[in-house]
Amino acid sequence: MNLASAGKKVLDWIGKTYSNDIGNLLITTGVLGFGLSSGAQIIGIAKNNKIDKKEKTYMINQEVGDALINILSLFVFGKLTKHIGTKLVSTGKILPKTVATALEKGGLGDKIGKAGFDVIDTAVMKNPANAHLLKDFANCKNVIESFGAVGGSVLSGCLIAPILRNNYASYMQKSIHPTENRQFNRIDLSKYNTANISGMKI
Repeated sequence: MNLASAGKKVLDWIGKTYSNDIGNLLITTGVLGFGLSSGAQIIGIAKNNKIDKKEKTYMINQEVGDALINILSLFVFGKLTKHIGTKLVSTGKILPKTVATALEKGGLGDKIGKAGFDVIDTAVMKNPANAHLLKDFANCKNVIESFGAVGGSVLSGCLIAPILRNNYASYMQKSIHPTENRQFNRIDLSKYNTANISGMKI
């Protein structure tokens, strides 16, 4: 199997798996991005002979902790906000006009948006003649879930993860001191960004 064929199979699998679930695709790629970038940073630190061994150990622990916080925060809050989006559509609080109109004509107008109401589990949506409504509903659900996942990712990246990382750095400061400087707070990793990994700079 050549590279092009393998790449096509991967793309086909991604398309089949995530075509109706863009929200999960966004979360998955975000998690992979954090994992790969942190992995490269850790390798760079480990390979850099200019860094003191004690300081290197601290930096790797710091980077691993940051990576886990970023990944878990994105996963948890991305999934949570995506789930909220799912509920908004499945209960009918947000619906495409075609579906809302059909439900109202079916005598379900007073139930739309109520807790416990399931749009899909109605005679209107189960009617074979209304197959087009299922497509409209699925498209709406996909879009709202995607917005939810993006919202959770933004919340995680801009607020939750930074707070957790700062708390982790504070804990590391109190428990492990790579230098004798008591004012040491957090190693600046940027000065090591040109670390050479097998001839490749990161």
